[in-house]
Amino acid sequence: MDIVVVLLFWLIAAIACLRGAASLVSVLMVSLSFGSFAVISPAATAGLTLTPAPMLALIFIGRVFATLSGLNYLASLVMKPCRMTLLLIFWIYATLATYFLPRFFYRQADIIPVRFEGVSTVTLLEPTTQNISQIAYLSISIFAVLAFACHFRDADNRLKGIRALLFGAYAAIITGLLDFIGQHVPIGAFLEPFRTATYALLTDVEMFGGKRVVGLMPEASAYGSTCLALLSALYFFRHVLADKPSRALLVFLGLAGLLAFTWLSTSSAAIVGLAVFIMAAGTNWIWRGITTSGGELLNRSLAFEFWIVALTISLVSIATLIDISIWNPVIEMLDDLIFTKGGSSSFEERSLWTSTSLNALFQTYGLGVGVGSTRTSNAIVAMFSNVGVVGGLLFYSFVIFALMRKAGDGGINDATAHAARWAFIAPFAAAALVGGSPDFGIVNAWLFAAAIAATTTARPWSMSQTSIAPATRYTVVAR
Repeated sequence: MDIVVVLLFWLIAAIACLRGAASLVSVLMVSLSFGSFAVISPAATAGLTLTPAPMLALIFIGRVFATLSGLNYLASLVMKPCRMTLLLIFWIYATLATYFLPRFFYRQADIIPVRFEGVSTVTLLEPTTQNISQIAYLSISIFAVLAFACHFRDADNRLKGIRALLFGAYAAIITGLLDFIGQHVPIGAFLEPFRTATYALLTDVEMFGGKRVVGLMPEASAYGSTCLALLSALYFFRHVLADKPSRALLVFLGLAGLLAFTWLSTSSAAIVGLAVFIMAAGTNWIWRGITTSGGELLNRSLAFEFWIVALTISLVSIATLIDISIWNPVIEMLDDLIFTKGGSSSFEERSLWTSTSLNALFQTYGLGVGVGSTRTSNAIVAMFSNVGVVGGLLFYSFVIFALMRKAGDGGINDATAHAARWAFIAPFAAAALVGGSPDFGIVNAWLFAAAIAATTTARPWSMSQTSIAPATRYTVVAR
């Protein structure tokens, strides 16, 4: 059965590749929910689990850059430095750091090994195979940004890429629903072929009298983080997506489903991220009311959203007045997951990971220990401890430059850049609690590229013989 599922995956990947890059984007979004599925037998990869998302991202990267226009785009990043060039510099720096630093500081820094052996043990820094695998994953995410940005230069491709969010959202909902139903209906045999990863799979953990929903991810925190990232993206891109009633309904149902399954994951990081998402959504509503005018796309639904929120608050207030005890299960859950989390063994273990990795940064004089050398529970600490102060500043400078520019057209380009900026906030907050590596992932790669493509007005440098002189400039017109 396992081989049938693997062959089906590669068949779908091949068909999507033949259909074009736009189809690959849709399939890639769906694959985000299959984090426990090994698409190549681990026996053939020395125990390394290759999941669908990075494999499809590699195919997408190859599909985009196998063309002359794709090669021209890569050349333009060197010939005409821009925001993307900063990401390339970061990649070169991270690659060199990963090769040299574990050897230069050999056994001179304390680290927590990335490969988890059941017990967190502080060891001395040495080069390992995890350096190779983790820099490979980071490289895929970096070149996915470049490929997405190249593909999204065309307004139609960008719009199709945004609509692919719906595929990703419903894949997360359906896999979560199947896992939830599995508590009551014997469908485990159907799900097992999608749970072939060699690392630990925490799929049967119970909490608050029920099984934590993990979908087809390795654990609840991974599933909750995926749902949160898709929820945040779907919500803030709704102005671009909901261009007709049928699609608006799909967006609404997708948001409701992702909200429910983020909560059902019972992941502390996802719940905190959910709170940050709600605050970001409220702040965003006020920001739009202050900064946008009546003719802009972002301004059109302000009044409707106000009445929806007002109605929701009224219903919640009435229910509370009738019987305040209905909130007791929610309060108890939040108390266990967040407020008393500091006394749990899990919190102490994760704190050990982060403090040890942060100390390794100081032991290496701010240079870091190389990508994949140490495990953390904080994405920011992971970035700086792995690639050092210089590498961390390079990456976060790129993030700021990628997300903070405006298109200025008041239409779909402005809405896209605005959405990418705000959609980044909640998942970033969650990653600051559980992020274990500097790999920022496919969803963030998609966000960065969408923002850059929507705010870029210069035609890339061309390698053709007629393009020796600097290329002319043009303005991207949203369609």
